[in-house]
Amino acid sequence: MNVLIWNCRGAFKPSFRQTVLDLMNWHYPIIMVITETRLSGVRAKGIMAFLPFDGAVCSYTIGFAGGIWLLWRTDLVNVEVLSTTKQEIHALIRVSSQSFSWILSAIYASPRLCEGLILWDNLKLLAGLHNLPCALMGDFNEVVNE
Repeated sequence: MNVLIWNCRGAFKPSFRQTVLDLMNWHYPIIMVITETRLSGVRAKGIMAFLPFDGAVCSYTIGFAGGIWLLWRTDLVNVEVLSTTKQEIHALIRVSSQSFSWILSAIYASPRLCEGLILWDNLKLLAGLHNLPCALMGDFNEVVNE
């Protein structure tokens, strides 16, 4: 099962759609997470309608920053969205051909410390609610080493 994550730095660019199609042809993802879309609401749904996925959910942007899109192929995977905030989308993933379930957490963390702390509290809460395997992916806006 291929899961692809891409920080696109703006989904309204003219090259965005072609890049998604190229990534699909190279990697064949069943699930794709796109971060830093800088779009939500009606504009996001309009662009997502032209992408090769029939399942989709998006988070709201933080002004002209952030934005997370979770896209998937409904013929191959069942996705149950558990929660969505401006910084995160959590979903229960069930592979159609297997009896295996796991949690996907798509992250685009705020660079503001107080909001980042809320994200970490949410992640701790989620971890305490289940014992399924979990994959956290995205941009935590943290420097690991200097």
